[in-house]
Amino acid sequence: MLKCQLTGTFARSPELIRATRDYDRRRLKENDLERIREDDVKNIIKSQEDFQYIIDGGFLWQDILRPFTFVEGIDAGPLTRFFRTNTFYRKPIIKGDVKFKSEFINKFFYLHLLPERSKVILPGPVSFVGLSYDKYCKDTLFMISRALNRISKHLEEEKVACIQFSEPYISLTEKRDFNLWKKAYKILTENIEIDTLIHLPWGNFSNLLGILKFPVKSIGIDFIETSIEKIDFKTDKRLGIGCIDAQNSLIEDTEDLRKFLNGLVDKLSLEDFFICPNCDLEFLPYPIAIKKIKIMREISDNL
Repeated sequence: MLKCQLTGTFARSPELIRATRDYDRRRLKENDLERIREDDVKNIIKSQEDFQYIIDGGFLWQDILRPFTFVEGIDAGPLTRFFRTNTFYRKPIIKGDVKFKSEFINKFFYLHLLPERSKVILPGPVSFVGLSYDKYCKDTLFMISRALNRISKHLEEEKVACIQFSEPYISLTEKRDFNLWKKAYKILTENIEIDTLIHLPWGNFSNLLGILKFPVKSIGIDFIETSIEKIDFKTDKRLGIGCIDAQNSLIEDTEDLRKFLNGLVDKLSLEDFFICPNCDLEFLPYPIAIKKIKIMREISDNL
């Protein structure tokens, strides 16, 4: 098994992009679009067949928060730019107690296609609230953490092996309250036995060391933004080394990456780690994203 994981939505193939456009223009039936989308899912699953954990590509997610705009207590707000990308998300409006049956999340994953080492990606509670318009204004962060905990327990029952909580807001906000966030993650991970991963795209981890105390089993770090010279810590958590640049079409030099990884592993005395993209590969053209996976495999095969 290779020490590799993907950490976000994958790039769509030209065929799926074309099919989606044809469907939007009523030139293609829904079942034909679904057939093409499932082909993409099967291809991305096959490309990860020897990875630690395997994702379905996130092709049913229009954005990281969209599925939750369909539950009671949350409305879909305006389209809003997603941080520093050229993509947009539908801003959730949290207006009351969030209520739903946890099974609703199944329709946003291809669980029936995923093998035993499956990983699913959910928004972390801090980013969920930070990216929303909070009209509830009570214990919103803890309420969302409890809701995500219920979903996580359900996914554990569905035999998912790992749940990743993506937290771009933690990386980019200037107002950080690690003690409050740690309490939220204690609620989120309560009675969850499977692997839990917090992923921090676009963040300089030297400013985020408080995350090391969070009750998760793995932490994904963006080493495109983080300088190896400016960090020095010890941890018994599994570290995701985000050294594959998912926002740059330049293909990494394998020898340079090996030197970097060996230096980082030695400096931090890492025993349990994996390599990964620093953020979602959806920001790249499909052929480039596929090449990035091949680079990951080639590097990991020699670690």
